[in-house]
Amino acid sequence: MIKRIRILMSEQKIKQKDLVAFLEEKQGTVARWLSENEKIRNDIPNTILLKIALFLKVDVEYLMGLQDERVRVESSLFSTIPLIGRDSIFPTLEELQKDKQPESIALDKKLMSQNMYAIEIKTTSMYPTIKIGDIAWCRPNINIEIEDNLVVHYQYKDKIGIARIKIDKDTSQIVLVPDNIEEYRIITIPERNEEDLKISKIIGFSSKLKDKL
Repeated sequence: MIKRIRILMSEQKIKQKDLVAFLEEKQGTVARWLSENEKIRNDIPNTILLKIALFLKVDVEYLMGLQDERVRVESSLFSTIPLIGRDSIFPTLEELQKDKQPESIALDKKLMSQNMYAIEIKTTSMYPTIKIGDIAWCRPNINIEIEDNLVVHYQYKDKIGIARIKIDKDTSQIVLVPDNIEEYRIITIPERNEEDLKISKIIGFSSKLKDKL
């Protein structure tokens, strides 16, 4: 079973970190499930094995060695979105609509919308809400109403990052506030420059902290 999982991951150019993000499990836990060393390997729970089969688009019987025919299975529960890289990159619409993406992650189809993408967090600007290594799921600013406390992936002029939107009650100005205010600056968007602000709503994370948003 482990050999078949590894072969499928290699053929589909899926890295172990992609599987970790999809399963929302710890790196060490997944590493022990997939270890070729029987002395340290842990058994994969049936519920996890089913999710792995869905991610690799094969039926679970093939993974378990109960059949040799590899039947491709398209999950009705999950779809994939491109993983564009670090949070210091803000994608263009043309980049999101490319036919082939170098990396992708699975996402619950109930959360899907057009041109969604994922980014890997590389800064501590939103720590402890978001940690380095978390994967954020982003929905571009199509018909997004700017509201107080919304967590976004933003680009403002030459600045790119993740912040929480605050609306100044006195001036109605948009303010980008990092959770880690000791190390990162607050950015105030003048009313005349609001058109320079591009945002994508962050709808969730492959992290145990995602419910804090």
